[in-house]
Amino acid sequence: ESLTHSLLSHPNILPFLGIYYEEIGSPPLMVLPFLERGSLGNFLAFAKPQIDMENLKRIVLGVCEGLRYLHSQKPPVIHGDLHPDNVLLDDEGSPYLCDFGLGRIRHEVTRSYTMNQERRGGHLRFMAPELISNRTSEQMDELRTSLETDIFSLAMLVFNIWTGSRPMKECWNEWEV
Repeated sequence: ESLTHSLLSHPNILPFLGIYYEEIGSPPLMVLPFLERGSLGNFLAFAKPQIDMENLKRIVLGVCEGLRYLHSQKPPVIHGDLHPDNVLLDDEGSPYLCDFGLGRIRHEVTRSYTMNQERRGGHLRFMAPELISNRTSEQMDELRTSLETDIFSLAMLVFNIWTGSRPMKECWNEWEV
């Protein structure tokens, strides 16, 4: 994650500041800026009635620009886990894509990236149906993210921003999705 993130520089990608080790032999910790406004998910949950359309449009365009930047890299970077909690807002309300734990550089041969059990994560409401439909938990170990599945997640995110409703809100929990 830190290698992928350290190579990126864009106004809508959370800047990578470095690596920190608490002690010798401890796992590395990424150093990133702290944005007091927090995640887009919290912002939408608590501030939605107060948000005007111009701010919503600016957030949507910023997220789109950040994802366009990722996908325009050579080779393209797939975010793999785009949802409101992985978009942070600064004091002016500008969005920053973050959490590239599932993000990988696209394989040119397969045009996708296989997530293993440890890394699959994701918010099911924002995941493309081909990643989750008609699969057992064992089959979920072989999910393949792609540029196209990122675009589906973007569409679900835009739906969430414009409507203030989570995708498939009638489902009580993630696995009903």
